[in-house]
Amino acid sequence: MKIKQKTWQNILAGVIIGAVVMLLTILIRETGMIETVELKSIDYRFKRRGPIEDIRERSPIVVVALDQESWESIPYRFPYPRKMWGDPSQ
Repeated sequence: MKIKQKTWQNILAGVIIGAVVMLLTILIRETGMIETVELKSIDYRFKRRGPIEDIRERSPIVVVALDQESWESIPYRFPYPRKMWGDPSQ
């Protein structure tokens, strides 16, 4: 009999602990405490890092944007032939 009673006590304790953790989680989430801490952490890390240098002039990456008129003026359709792409060694 004592073993069954102990088992039920363990189950009840687990349910109560689970309910308390769930309620605390909901409370913390709804009050926005986690978001506030996260945003303050991000602000701190950016301040600690300091400004970064502008590397746009020496970056090997080029971003090409096409408007609708330019897109329609391309004489090829996807998949594009290799002659359409620029020489990557330049």
